[in-house]
Amino acid sequence: MTLILSRLQEAHLTNSTKRARAFRVQGERPEIDRFLAERTQQQAARQYAEAWHQALRLWRVRVPVILRPTLPYSRGGLDPISTLGEFLPDQKTALITPMGEVREGEAVAHIAQMQLSGVPDQVVLAGFLERYSRSKPTPVSLSHPRGGWAWPRARSAAYAVAALSLAARLGDPHAQLTEYLRACRLAFGSDVAEIPT
Repeated sequence: MTLILSRLQEAHLTNSTKRARAFRVQGERPEIDRFLAERTQQQAARQYAEAWHQALRLWRVRVPVILRPTLPYSRGGLDPISTLGEFLPDQKTALITPMGEVREGEAVAHIAQMQLSGVPDQVVLAGFLERYSRSKPTPVSLSHPRGGWAWPRARSAAYAVAALSLAARLGDPHAQLTEYLRACRLAFGSDVAEIPT
């Protein structure tokens, strides 16, 4: 993309999937720098929210493998029956996320806490998150291939806020998570997103 500045300077923004478009920005250099910084922040927030969305949408889990040796109880070794370790508690499954593996039960527990909290925003976000955990249909992508949010914008931003809220509850150590969450909340604007049925 080409940004045409009021002082006839050009700054090139590159994104391999977008076609070049020119933006005309009037104002002083600090205003232009602020505009570019906000735009870069929004793109980074969309990309990180997209990573969490894809991880939750696929809901891939890793089940630990328990190796149990077989001990033959018959003389000839023809009867490989094992009772070793059969009554141990089940191993915890791990949900694969952008921050690494998280206990699947912990993620589901956070969603349930949000639903039972009684706070309207939390209940709505939990409704979006529950769609992930119950394998209900969710958007294929939150971002448009040319940039920006996928249509409808409010729904895409709502899924982004829900995914990043869960990331924050799970303790994602990403340094800019709070700024990304704020940028996704600003994408809502005054639009209303309802939980799909």
